[in-house]
Amino acid sequence: MSFLKYFFRSAIILFLTSPLMLLLVTLETEPTIPDNRPLTSREISALENLILNLAPESLSEPSLVNISMGVSDINLLLRHSLQLTNLSDRWNVRVLAEEKTINYNLNWRLPLESIPLYINFRGSSQQENDQLKLYELGVGNLQIPNSWTGHIIKFVESTVLDSSPAYKTIERLLEKITIKSIASSQINIQLNWEPEFLSELSDHAQRWLISSDDKERIIRHYLLINDIVTTIPVNVRAISMVELLETTFAAVYENSVAGADPLAENRTLLQTLAIYVNNEDIAKLIGADAASDLPAARFIEVRLFRRQDLAQHVASVAAITASLGPELAALLSTTKETYDARYRSGFSFSDLTANSVGVALASRAMQDRDSAIEMQKRLSELKAESDFMPEVGNNRDGLPESTFNAIYADSSSTEYIQRMNEIREAIEAKPIFQDL
Repeated sequence: MSFLKYFFRSAIILFLTSPLMLLLVTLETEPTIPDNRPLTSREISALENLILNLAPESLSEPSLVNISMGVSDINLLLRHSLQLTNLSDRWNVRVLAEEKTINYNLNWRLPLESIPLYINFRGSSQQENDQLKLYELGVGNLQIPNSWTGHIIKFVESTVLDSSPAYKTIERLLEKITIKSIASSQINIQLNWEPEFLSELSDHAQRWLISSDDKERIIRHYLLINDIVTTIPVNVRAISMVELLETTFAAVYENSVAGADPLAENRTLLQTLAIYVNNEDIAKLIGADAASDLPAARFIEVRLFRRQDLAQHVASVAAITASLGPELAALLSTTKETYDARYRSGFSFSDLTANSVGVALASRAMQDRDSAIEMQKRLSELKAESDFMPEVGNNRDGLPESTFNAIYADSSSTEYIQRMNEIREAIEAKPIFQDL
């Protein structure tokens, strides 16, 4: 009896403490990857070129895109992604490659300010039938047996991931990627570029970021825009962006004064304005079911300095900035112009100026509560386009890639940085951005 008591007591203690023991085995006091440092201007320029090289010549036509990426390029993308999502202080990830194998290292710092503790993951995937298959997994000092890895993946997929719409969308995306070859310094893949699917993926991504409360705000903003354009005579072909900004921001200013969240009001209004100004379906933000209950707002061109494209640039980039942050918006802005220089109408400093205005406007509208309310008040009192938008008539636009490179080399060159500083100073001098 004494032996049985001892045995069962020991078994119970072992059972109850095994999770703690496993946790202790996985915890470490040092990360396996050095801390992320901010990207330099040269690295950001390299990132812009990398994204440009990944894009097909035509974004609107289906195609097979062959992509060759160095391991250093992949790690650069990972570093910047973590910084853009404000995860770099807790997470870090690096990849290494060898023949037909990709090795991963991932660090997670526990949210304990006084004690630096990390869970360090490591894994390896092998190329099998043009896809990657995880075959090795480790956590801290714990090495998971290879025979368990497949069972763990199946368990996670069946119990957690299969019920997630986001995971199913990612699965569909992965099905369009074929691994052609893996070497020590280079990974070659083929992407089945399908514009309709990628547009659907973009719409899903937007909706994932929008809460039910935000949907209600967006519907309210959209109905207000519809009320505004309904009062405009049918023979009027276009309106100034000032008219739209002035009235809509006056409404959200009243809401904020009455106690509404000014940051949420500004974010959702900028998202709604971007949809309207670009003549897109409001369902992209709130889904088809909610959109079916709304009247279709009459579309009328919105212009800046008599140009519809400038208003579209300001609205689009302001929405991206409000939703995802100024760093990503600036990166996409410059990359878009570089893409135009290579494949389309040429690099445009006028478009880049409008993009920069969108970043500046949304950054201040989302800075903090006081700044958000002040921007609402100022935008509701707009008198002229020149209150927030610099003149662009003296810009050199339509520069092909060869001409742009001959003058500016790339976005890290002294000449380019000087030109961007001039644009930034012109924007900062505008009344709406003063003293904020």
